[in-house]
Amino acid sequence: MRARDLADDLTRTRPPLASQSPAAIALPAKDFDKILNGLKKEAFDEGKLTYVENFAATRPLSCERAAALLKCFTFDEGRVKAVKVLSPKLIDRHNFNDVLNTFVFESSKAEARKAVGLK
Repeated sequence: MRARDLADDLTRTRPPLASQSPAAIALPAKDFDKILNGLKKEAFDEGKLTYVENFAATRPLSCERAAALLKCFTFDEGRVKAVKVLSPKLIDRHNFNDVLNTFVFESSKAEARKAVGLK
C-alpha cells in the first residue's frame, strides 16, 4: 500500500509530460467563459483590470485565453497592466505572441515584453 501511496503522490506533484496538452491543466472552458462574460460586462478598463486581478489571475491560463481577455480592454495601457497580472499564470509562454498581438502600438508590445522579462 505504501508504494501505491507514493506513486499517487508523485503523480500529483509531477509536472505534466511534454506530450500532455497545456489545455489539460488550464482553466476549464466553462469557467473561462464565465470569467470572459463577466469581464465584458465591465464598462471601463479600470474595472476590467480589477476583475482580472480578482478572478482571472487566480487560475492557470493559456496565452490564447489571456489574449481573449486582453481584447476586452479598450486601451493598450490597461492591457499592459493586465499582462503584468496574468503573466505568472500563463502555462504556455512559448505562445506569448498571441498576447502581444492584442496590442495596437509597438511601444505597448515592448512594454508588455519587458514586464514579463522578454526582450
